[in-house]
Amino acid sequence: MSNVDSPIEKISADRRFIIDCYTEMLTRINENGVVDLIKNTLHGGSKIEENELSSEKIIQALSIYFQLITMVEENAATQYRRRLEDLDKITTIRGSWAEAFHIWKNAGISEDEMLHAIAKTQVMPVITAHPTEAKRITVIEIHRELYLLLVQKENTALSKLEQNVITEQIIHVVERWWRTGEIYLEKPDINRARNSGLTIGISYIVGGIIPLSPYFFNKDAHVALNYSVIVTLITLFIFGYFKSKVTEQNPIKGAFKVMFIGALAAGAAFYVAKLFS
Repeated sequence: MSNVDSPIEKISADRRFIIDCYTEMLTRINENGVVDLIKNTLHGGSKIEENELSSEKIIQALSIYFQLITMVEENAATQYRRRLEDLDKITTIRGSWAEAFHIWKNAGISEDEMLHAIAKTQVMPVITAHPTEAKRITVIEIHRELYLLLVQKENTALSKLEQNVITEQIIHVVERWWRTGEIYLEKPDINRARNSGLTIGISYIVGGIIPLSPYFFNKDAHVALNYSVIVTLITLFIFGYFKSKVTEQNPIKGAFKVMFIGALAAGAAFYVAKLFS
């Protein structure tokens, strides 16, 4: 059986290639648990312990895995169809106009009858928006980029070095896909944008009032400046302390770090303003 008559071998080879790229990417970023999950999915091995991987990570890993498999199948189907067209076997493609014309011709239907039937045909496009097929623009762009790289890989004139370059590009694109993520386990809150805007706005107001507050109670600008510096540094220290505790870092070290960075930024802004005043 020829390669044209049976594209299964090509699909299997392409699937092994793209999954090898996927597992190589996961290995490079130390996601060994996910690599084991993918290998178990491929070979039907033992199950992953529940506490070894989070549900979110399992969902993301398998989602990307099955989408990569689908992409390989779509690419193989496109290549297979083109080869059939090159060999004048397009009439064997199920559901195509070529198949319909071939059946009509064998049934003895005349050209005029075909034209009349086609003229009476009504085509109604149906656009679906199934939730499982809804993707962000960034993920769609990654899909397109991966597909084009797979098509480039079909070029038999490429050298081994050029093929390795394409393989590395595919690995980097898959890594970007992994880090981008696309799984939403919770329905987005429609008020999120409003709440985020209010949070940012209030934060800017509070952050501005703290260093300005000494000027409200002291008419002497120089004295108010000294108090402003002291109040701001204390506020930054407190903020850095609690921020470090939340992020499980050394609170004292984190407090001094935030205070130093804030003082450095404020001092730079002050001297730049003074330079141009």
